[in-house]
Amino acid sequence: MATSKPNSKTNSKASRKSTKSTSAKAKTTKSKTSSKKALEASSELERVRAEAHQLESLLEEEILRDAVMTARVALEQLKADTHGPPFERRRGIRLRDKALKVERAFNRLRALRRGELLPERHPED
Repeated sequence: MATSKPNSKTNSKASRKSTKSTSAKAKTTKSKTSSKKALEASSELERVRAEAHQLESLLEEEILRDAVMTARVALEQLKADTHGPPFERRRGIRLRDKALKVERAFNRLRALRRGELLPERHPED
């Protein structure tokens, strides 16, 4: 019986060592997996941020194009109405309305250039 006790102690020590090494391997595997997931998440986040920045730029470009087009159309209409007989009363009223329309279009364009009418950018920009 005396010989069985040392064997049981040896067996229990060996099992503890194997358990420790298995848990250490599991910890390193978990840390590798979690670091891979964190790296994938950060790369996904960067990709989404880049896409959001690109979409913001496209939106800003479309808003500016629309404002420029509106201002050009208003100017063309004003120029078209200035040609003709100068004595017509209705023509003067139309010209005043057209001038106000041009002014509003250019006010919008000026505000866009100052960045007042654009959507807010992300704080990191």
